[in-house]
Amino acid sequence: MRAYTDYPILELGDIPGEEAPIREVKVISYDQDKRCKILVEGVETEIKRGYLYTKPVRSEEAYDNDLKINTQYIKNEKGHFKSNKAAQITKSWTVYPANYDPEKGDYPLSYRFLKDAWNKAKSLGQGAECVQSLAVRHKNGGGEWTSGDVIYEVGYWDKPLKYWE
Repeated sequence: MRAYTDYPILELGDIPGEEAPIREVKVISYDQDKRCKILVEGVETEIKRGYLYTKPVRSEEAYDNDLKINTQYIKNEKGHFKSNKAAQITKSWTVYPANYDPEKGDYPLSYRFLKDAWNKAKSLGQGAECVQSLAVRHKNGGGEWTSGDVIYEVGYWDKPLKYWE
């Protein structure tokens, strides 16, 4: 990505605290926090993203006209664009009987659909629970898994009691 900066670069002979010339730079990567790796006049260095602008201007004009670069279009070290969107979300339901004890070797039952899990929980009787589980896989290869956000419990009546923890 091409950008411009007026930030003093010591490797090019600029003096800290004094006005530096406006230079065109190539943004190599972004650390997803605040620092960008850049290539300027053959020198590779890092500066904060706030000092990179879309046009050759001074910092005051860049901030007044909102000319800071959009970090969403900078690739990271692996060559991927920034993404916090999930590539895939898988929901499943786990059924626990009322007297569930993992030390006895009991194991919970897993179902893909709430309807199937709820029917099994009803057959196990009062106190059985259906617990929602989410597996989230991100485009960048990372992922996370959550459980227990939504729980249905079999009560005295045939309708589920829904509660959140």
